[in-house]
Amino acid sequence: SRPTHPIQPWPCQAACGVMLLPLLGCCALLGRPSRLGGAARPWGGPGGPTPRRCGACRIGVRAGGGGGSDQLEERMFQSPAEALISSAVLRRGASLLLHVIRAEGGRALFGDMVDEAVAQLRSGEEDLDAILRAGEPWNATGVSRAEAAEALEEALRLLDIGNSCEEVVELTSHSVLDFCGVMRGESVRLSLERRDARSAWGLYSPFAVVAGPPGLLGKRVVEVDCKNESDAPADDPFFGIKAGDRLYFADPDRAAVKEIALHDHLPEMSRWLAPLLEIMYKVERGEAAGLSVVVDGKPTAFEDLFLEDELQEAIAFSMLTKQMNGEDERVRARMERLADFPAVRELQRLVTSDADWQEVAEVLRPKSQAVYEAARTASLRTRSLTPDEDRVVVYGVRASEIALAVAAILAGLALAACAPKLAELRDTWGAEKSLPLYGLQDGEAPRTAPLLYGTPLMPLS
Repeated sequence: SRPTHPIQPWPCQAACGVMLLPLLGCCALLGRPSRLGGAARPWGGPGGPTPRRCGACRIGVRAGGGGGSDQLEERMFQSPAEALISSAVLRRGASLLLHVIRAEGGRALFGDMVDEAVAQLRSGEEDLDAILRAGEPWNATGVSRAEAAEALEEALRLLDIGNSCEEVVELTSHSVLDFCGVMRGESVRLSLERRDARSAWGLYSPFAVVAGPPGLLGKRVVEVDCKNESDAPADDPFFGIKAGDRLYFADPDRAAVKEIALHDHLPEMSRWLAPLLEIMYKVERGEAAGLSVVVDGKPTAFEDLFLEDELQEAIAFSMLTKQMNGEDERVRARMERLADFPAVRELQRLVTSDADWQEVAEVLRPKSQAVYEAARTASLRTRSLTPDEDRVVVYGVRASEIALAVAAILAGLALAACAPKLAELRDTWGAEKSLPLYGLQDGEAPRTAPLLYGTPLMPLS
């Protein structure tokens, strides 16, 4: 299992991210009208949960009882977009930004901050003082420089895509969705329920804590760290977990960031499969006589790979961008793709129903493409990837580890810039010796590792 690492202050990433947080949606970035009309979907859902029992465990706290239970129930039924639009951290950042841009000289100050952040992202420098600047410009905004720096630190904690900020429970026993374990050195008991009526979440994040310690109530599962290397099917993501395994929990807004980040970087993460799929297509069409594709020592047809539509789309998109004329066209294509992600489409709909969010979006729009491009490239650079390189090394990992390793790009807002540097990249992505392999041959097959089986995008049936 991987160690958790304390969050590190990366000034440039933090500053750039919080400046762009309030622009929630690529549709606003591109100046396109929302394609989803109507009012925001109301929060809420069925009545309070009834916790089950795990052997002799007795759950003492449950959602639906005590003060603030209505808000907790609302949070449990939120979609990713609703979780983001209601995030206290994002709303604080938006409020401070509005104070800045509404003040005399505030828009010029903000524009200078964005330009400096973009320059640092492109150069790899990190200088918070240079971004926030000092002196007279802040005096007129009504926002102290210290307050702005504090908001940036909050955003950095929210947007850390690793697991250093999550609550971790090491299991001692479980029964279905009831768990006993140890958290921060103390014994805990908790129950999960699937809160995903609209299928807006991924593999683990549909499951929320409905009974257990108050600090866990309402949090969503974002990672399952198993000692058992067998793959879990999508309809039972907790299949095979045992004592000693770990569950990682995060607030809904952090879980939503990770969902959107995974979608944005999936083309780079899956690009290593493109040559394999091209060859498999040729074999299927009879254009590669005498050749067969061998995976795990067995001749394998395309349908045997269990490639979900999302993964096929990401691979096809990565191949398409190679044929585009120039980086500007590729960047806009990536922004368009992100804008079409369902969570981002809903996010845009919620933004257009809020005057304050819309005001911030209008201010950010002129610089959105430059920031997105610089932040995304910087994020890929921290993982030794670039948007255009031909060879991408992807380590053999479980799906949860992929989701937590991707950079944070949220709705074109350059949240990648806020993700901490992954100094221990191999701890997150697995060992290099487990690189996934494939082969083409008509003789004896080599020993190979499985291809993304059990991931959210390639569940086992």
